[in-house]
Amino acid sequence: MGKSRLLSFFMITGSLLLAACQARLPSEPVVTPTSTYSSTQAAATPIPPTSTPFPALIWLSPAVPDSLHQLMAGSGHVLAAQPDPSTPRLDVLLPQSSINNEQSTIWFYALVTPFPTVTDGVALADIQQTWLGAHSGPFAGRPLWMDAPTLAAFSALWGSPVTGAVQVVRADQLVDSAWAERPAWAIVPFEALDPRWKVLSVDGQSPVHNDFDPLAYPLK
Repeated sequence: MGKSRLLSFFMITGSLLLAACQARLPSEPVVTPTSTYSSTQAAATPIPPTSTPFPALIWLSPAVPDSLHQLMAGSGHVLAAQPDPSTPRLDVLLPQSSINNEQSTIWFYALVTPFPTVTDGVALADIQQTWLGAHSGPFAGRPLWMDAPTLAAFSALWGSPVTGAVQVVRADQLVDSAWAERPAWAIVPFEALDPRWKVLSVDGQSPVHNDFDPLAYPLK
């Protein structure tokens, strides 16, 4: 599945996540067209419906990817400083909680490495063992690079990583930082892929392969 096709899917559905994220967005106001009459008209002349944009308050989890955070901030929403039971929120759901939740969708991540790397794929167990501080797989002993929202997302799914297992940098510094520390590997949101990254398969599944199976892919 190509990157543009997958991103178009997200935009068309209007749903938003990360191993599965729940977006409870406020409904748009419903505007009913009105009609006006003049003394010289026997029939109504409909006035085109109009709506007045309003800022909707929403709380975004620290696990929300940067690109989605920027999209919400720039769409007229007012971002709440703290979560509140009465405020719509965009947050992470554990997979078992999202199965029957109609407001959830899946946000995909990619396991990547600087392009001139021989390794083509790793097992999910290698990633999780690294997360726990063990040495496993072709990148044994090397920390996983990611930005802060990605760390928050996978910490919600796997628990906090052990000290030294993860190297956190800003999203706009991630590629350069990983290249400077080769061999290196990183987890990035799918839409943050860069030509300098080589996408690695995880348990035989890669989001850039034509035979990609979203249900079998573990980094979501």
